[in-house]
Amino acid sequence: MAYRRVTPEQHHGLLVGAGLDEGTAGFVVALDGNIRDGLLSDVTGDLARLLGRPTTPLVDGLRAAAGREG
Repeated sequence: MAYRRVTPEQHHGLLVGAGLDEGTAGFVVALDGNIRDGLLSDVTGDLARLLGRPTTPLVDGLRAAAGREG
């Protein structure tokens, strides 16, 4: 499968076509737009403080879940 750039409207249509309801599709499109615009890139350290330990980077967690350490 190849990456294909789509507009937010096309993205919404694809999600609805895949079975998501309008509200959920709109939420996902908005969330992806926020990620694209850097609105979710702040690292505050709040989660690590709440946990009382360092957090695990996403890529490391995904590798561990897939059974591919390092």
